[in-house]
This record gives sequence, C-alpha cells and structure tokens, in this order.
Amino acid sequence: MRTKFENGLIFLLNFVFITLLISSLSCSLQGKKNKDDDSSSNNNNNNNNLKKAYIYSLDKSKFRVGDQIVITGYNFGPVQGSSYVKFNTTRVIQYPLWSDLKIKVIVPVNSFSGKTKVVTPTSDSNMVDFRVLYPPIITDFFPKTARLVYDTVTVTGRNFGTDPSDIAGEIKLLDVDISSIHITEWNDSTVGFIVPVITPTGLRKIYISTSEGTDSTSSKIKIIKGPVIDSITPNPVFLGDYISITGTDFIDPHSDTEYVTIAGNVVESFVWNDNEIRINITDNLTSGDVIVHTYIANSPPVYLTIKKLITGWQAENITQLGDISDSTSFVSVCYDSSNDKIHLSYTNVNSEDTYIYYSNNGSGNWNIETVDKGFVPSMTLDNSGNPDIIYYTKENTLKFARNIGSGWETAIIDKSGGDKKLLRPSTDSIMDSQGINHIIYNINDKNSDQRIKYARIDSSGGLVRGPGSISRNNEFRYSQLAITLKNDDLPFAASTVKYDTSKLSKANLIKFFETTSVSSWEETEMKRPEGFDSLASYGGISLKTDDEGVVHVAYVDGSTMPNIQNPSIVNGGITYLTYSPLSKTLKELPKAYSSDKFFDSWGNHLFLTFKAKNTFIIFTVPESPYYPGVKYALYSIEFNTPDKYWYDPKNIRNGLDSPNFGFINDKLNRPHIFFYDSGHLKHIMYYDTIIVK
Repeated sequence: MRTKFENGLIFLLNFVFITLLISSLSCSLQGKKNKDDDSSSNNNNNNNNLKKAYIYSLDKSKFRVGDQIVITGYNFGPVQGSSYVKFNTTRVIQYPLWSDLKIKVIVPVNSFSGKTKVVTPTSDSNMVDFRVLYPPIITDFFPKTARLVYDTVTVTGRNFGTDPSDIAGEIKLLDVDISSIHITEWNDSTVGFIVPVITPTGLRKIYISTSEGTDSTSSKIKIIKGPVIDSITPNPVFLGDYISITGTDFIDPHSDTEYVTIAGNVVESFVWNDNEIRINITDNLTSGDVIVHTYIANSPPVYLTIKKLITGWQAENITQLGDISDSTSFVSVCYDSSNDKIHLSYTNVNSEDTYIYYSNNGSGNWNIETVDKGFVPSMTLDNSGNPDIIYYTKENTLKFARNIGSGWETAIIDKSGGDKKLLRPSTDSIMDSQGINHIIYNINDKNSDQRIKYARIDSSGGLVRGPGSISRNNEFRYSQLAITLKNDDLPFAASTVKYDTSKLSKANLIKFFETTSVSSWEETEMKRPEGFDSLASYGGISLKTDDEGVVHVAYVDGSTMPNIQNPSIVNGGITYLTYSPLSKTLKELPKAYSSDKFFDSWGNHLFLTFKAKNTFIIFTVPESPYYPGVKYALYSIEFNTPDKYWYDPKNIRNGLDSPNFGFINDKLNRPHIFFYDSGHLKHIMYYDTIIVK
C-alpha cells in the first residue's frame, strides 16, 4: 500500500509529462502553420513578378515633340489608373490609348533625348533609348557685312546637327546654295562658310536646313564686292625694286579714299588701275601685310617680304710669308663642290729655300702642310677630291706630288740637263673625267731648243705616253701657256709666241694646238690684233670650254716694262675670242678691257670662267709700276639682241705685292681670290648678304 507521499510524487510526474506532450503538439502545429504561410507568400511574389511591366519596343526611335509614339509590351495594366510613361525625367501627359499590351503617347514639350520607361503601381519597366529631333534655330551671324569669296561668315545657333547623316539639308544665302567647298565649319551650334563669287551684292537672308526643318536669320547680311589681291610680284622683293599688285576691284579712277599700305605705311603708287597697282619699294619700307584700301572695303592682307642685299669683299690672312719674288708669287686653287672645300697650293721661302705648301679649309681653318721643295705649283683634283700638284725645282726638274692620306708621294715628270732649263712660270695642267692629268710646259736652253711639251699622268701617278713635244721652234721662248679640255676629253692648248725675234721679252702672237688622238697635234696661228705692241708673256692667257664645246680665250695685250721714271703709255687691254674646234672657226668678240695704262709683258695675270650664261674675267692691271690692282669684268649674253657687251670693270683690290694670284668660283658662283699682299698670303671672297627688313 502506497504512502501518501508516493501518491503525490506520481501525480506530479504525470502532470509534467502531460504538459510536455501538449507543448510538443502545439509547436508541431505552429511549425506546420508557418510553413503553409511561407508557401502562400511565395505564391504571392510569383504572381507579382508575372505582372511587372515590360517594354518590347517603340514604333519610332527618333521623333519630334508632339509626335504620337506607340509603346508595345505587357503588364502595363488594362487601364492607366495611376500608371504613367516618362521620357527621361519628363512625365507624359497625353495618352490616346492605354492597354495591358500597348500604350499610345504624345511626346511632351521639353523632352530631350535619353531613355523612356513605363511606371505602374507595382513596378517600373525596363528602359529603352530614344532621340528627340529638333529643327535648326539661328540665333546670330557675323560679320554683318561680307566680301565676295574672301570673307568667312560664322552662323551661331542650335540643332544644326553633329551627325553627318543629320546634315541632309543645306545653307543658303537667299537663293544661292553654299556648296561643300565653301563650308569651313559645321557642328551643332556653329556653321561657317565663305561667300561664293556668284552671290549678288546687297542684302541677303541666311537659311540653314537639316532633315528636321529650316530656319532663317531675322536680319539680313550685306554682301559687297571689295578689292581682292590675287598676287604680288616679285615676292620677296629687294629694296629699290618695284612690285606689281594684281587683282580686282581696285577702283579706277581712284581718289584719296583709295590707297595701299605695306606694314601699315601708306605708299606711293605710280600705276593704278582696276586690276593692277605698281609700287616703288623705298628704303623706309619693311616686310608686312599689303592692303588695298577703297571706300567700299579693304582687301584681305597679303604678306610681302622685303629684303636688302649687302655686297662686298671680305678678306682674311692665311699665313705670314717669307721673301716674295717672281718665282714664289704663284698660287694655284681648286674647288671641290661635293663638300664645298677649297684646296690651295702656293710657294714660300723658308730657311732660304723655296717650298711648295698645301692647305684647305675643310675644317674651317687653313691647316698648312709642306709638300716638297719647289715653286710655281699647278694643282688639280682627282675624281675622289684628292689634290695633285705639278711644280718645278731648282734642279730644272718638273715634278708631280699626290696626297696619299699619310703624306705626299712625289715623282719626276721631266728633267733637263746641261744648259737646258725648264721654264718655270709656264706650268699649266688640267684633269679629265678619267682622272688623268694633262700637262703642258716648255723647255728652254736660251737659244736653240725652245719647245712646248705635253705629258699625261694617270690616276695611279704613272706617266701616260703622249706626244712629247708639241712644237720645236725658237718662237716659244718665255711663252705663256694655257690648256683646257674639249667635250671629248682631249686637250686643247694655247701659247703666246715671240713674233719679233729681236724683242726677246715680247710675245705678240697666239698659237692654238689641238689633237684628235693625242698622237699628233694641229697648229692654228692667230696674228696679234692690229695696234698692239705685244702680248704679256706669262700669266696673261686663259682658256675655258663651255657646254657646247666652244673654247673661250682671254689674253692680255700689252707692252714691255717701260722706264719707271718716264713710263710710256700704250693702249693695252684684254682681248676676248671664241674658237670652235668643230668648224675651226676663230671669232673675236668685243674687247673685255681697254686702258691707257701700260701692260707689263711679265706682270699681268688673268682668269676666265663662266657665271650662269655670262663670261666672267678677273685680272690684274698695273695701276702703278710696282703695285698692280685686281679687277673683274662681266660679259653679258643674256639679252636676245646683237648688242652684247662687257660691263665696266670693277675694282676688287689695289696695291698687291704681286700680279700673280689664284682664283676659283664656288658652287654659288662667288669668286674667291688668293694673292700675296703686305707680307701675307690672303684670301678675299665676294659675298652677298641678304637681310629681311
């Protein structure tokens, strides 16, 4: 039998059990309920997603304000209700149709290109791009007055279009189309154009049309026909010359209201008509814009460059020299146009002996080298620009020296013995296209053997055999020699000849020597011009062959050295000839220089060269017995008239120590002269300095 305590404990345990069971059942039921509630919520969400508005398309992607647009899609709702359509931030007000699948709207004012969407109480649709089109609107233009052809008009506004496909219209001046060649600029806010020449003058409206419409200016532009400069010749122009301004509408006759300015300065005109104005370019003018001013308008400016030409001779000392004598006062010069280098050879007394020196200005300075003992150099350049020098020695030897890079290599060309002497001042040489030196010189034994000799030296320095002697005749004592090459690379030579054997120091005849095979020589004699006592016996003859194969000859006509205390005055000068080897024709041209100054048969020197189409002669003339001066003369053959003539000779330099000098023209036709003066070997160059004012 249970006690009272035990019965109470059993009751308590049963109560706890029943309580826990009820609680568990309650939780289970609540969990099921929650699960059912979640399922219901998901179903609601799925229903809402199925009703979200979606835009398939717009019936037009580009439209204007006020156009009707059809929007197709779904879930727009059967009625509009509180739903609406937006273009960017602008809400549509007018809806001719609203259905669940289609909406018709009127594009509202202030719509701008961007994105559109449908907004419903449950959702916003996707967004679709659109573009609003606007017709062009002109707000202004400038200038208000424009000249035909030359002025550019700028039109400002909006909606002109930036996409080329939108510029489907055009711009007009009333009824005149502005073609694409006249349009200078086109963007959405600016259009620029040049007024076409066909535009009538007067007031004209500007029209701009695009695919979206047309607009015109509220005011009119004034079109005028002002002066126009087509050209200025010459340009550039030198001070002292004149210019011709050509163009249109300069107004003829003109008054004080029509004038020309250059760089702002009013200038005088000596010709003025409707199409041309001529102006003298005076010293006070400078470079700048040329403008024709008229009462109608001013021409567009055209820039004129004004230059000033400064000319003159500049001199430099090359080296200090020793004693100067007839034997040492010879200079030979060559020019290499490929590198603008001048090569110079000369003689100088050093330690009581006479040496051949060489220098060039390739480094910018005259670096001097000693070649060999000797005097009276004659220099040529081979095809590589290397110098070859032919010279005499005290041993009556004719020698050859070549620069081999590491020094000078020498060889003997000819050597005489006994009483025979090589006449030192008569050396002359020239190089042909094959690099072969052609040499002419003379030999003299005072009485019986007086010959002109010829030799060739090939590019390796060895002798090439040709006829040893051109002539055997005592006429050639103290003769002056010159040599050139004909177009066939064969030599052509000339020599002064003693015509009166009783006057040993005079030479009053010239003979020419030419060959067709370098195996025999033909001799042509030219008698001295009438009225002249003699020809200078050395330094007084020069030959040059022109592009047509004609040989040009210049030589000094003169007399023997007069008594210094009582100098005799004779009519001397420089004779100029041409000789055609093809026709054997000798032609005497106008005299290059005539003077009542005496010409010393031992003391005159000249060079002949070509300058463009002209002949250029530079020579010494004895301005005083001991101190000659250098002059040059120019023979013009540029004019198509029979009156071809020499310009008056110009002084280059006075008072030289020696009449013998070296001369070359560079590739710019600037003459360079090398001479002995005041104990120095000097170089002077004629320069043209052009400055722009």
